Amino acid sequence: MDNKILLKAIFDGLSNVPQKPNLEVLYCSKSEGEQRLASVEWENIGVEQTNDFLFKDGKINQNNCGAKWNTGAKLFREELEPQIIQFFSRFSFTDESIDAINFDLSALINYKSLQREFDFESIFYDQMFELYTSGYLPVGYEGNYPNGTFYVMNPQSESSEE
Repeated sequence: MDNKILLKAIFDGLSNVPQKPNLEVLYCSKSEGEQRLASVEWENIGVEQTNDFLFKDGKINQNNCGAKWNTGAKLFREELEPQIIQFFSRFSFTDESIDAINFDLSALINYKSLQREFDFESIFYDQMFELYTSGYLPVGYEGNYPNGTFYVMNPQSESSEE
């Protein structure tokens, strides 16, 4: 799937009234969400999940997968990152939070754009995409993945969701 179409789906989801996601989540306020985004724990989960689907069965070494992943990351930085910074700035996020969101979206969009070609499978990133397109920003995880629950926040709200 095209990177710009993926980003549009995410932006559309986050711009509309959030819809109840099809998975159980823990809601948090914007201030708590920004703290969770900045945590090493959240960053580590994303890195671990990316490594899991890239290195599983040696996929990174098959059919130029690694080169295509790196090309996708470069295109993301050049084409999509400025749009992401602009979009999330309108919600008054801190620079640190925008950097964390950018990191998450880079892996998510690269995963989704190469998923079919390399037969990637990541329930984690598929669930993150569902959360974004439902209008929620994934900001953390309670428990040890996959035995736990995503923390999410509504970027349009200062209060907790129920």
